[in-house]
Amino acid sequence: MSDNIAIMDFEIMIQDVGFDSKAKVNSLFNIMQSCAINHSRKVASPLALSNIIEKNFTWVYNRFYLEVDKYPSLYDIVTCETWRPKMDKNSLYREFLLMNTHKKILGRGISSIVMIDMTKRKPVALPETLREILKTDRESVIE
Repeated sequence: MSDNIAIMDFEIMIQDVGFDSKAKVNSLFNIMQSCAINHSRKVASPLALSNIIEKNFTWVYNRFYLEVDKYPSLYDIVTCETWRPKMDKNSLYREFLLMNTHKKILGRGISSIVMIDMTKRKPVALPETLREILKTDRESVIE
């Protein structure tokens, strides 16, 4: 795993599926979020919640989007890849690929988060210096 790309495996468990034994959408979002959080924690990113909360900031998701080609089934292993492709003045974006064990794409997603000043309860502008930290050669998988 490069610092800018995380790859994690998740098993679809009984609590993750509906009556048809297919993964529920919220379970796929949970996989995406878990992969993102673990990625930030492992690289000791200055953006990690544990590093910014001390300064009275937090992250808030303001968008989560997922296109599903095929829903995984009970006990399937789903590989989640995530990276941070870009940022703008107020939002930090993260892209995701969900794949089966044969590397066939099950879905692709994107999220955006905003840094919030907890005292003022308002979004803050992201520092331009983050662009270098986020640098990756990965192409966008979703518009």
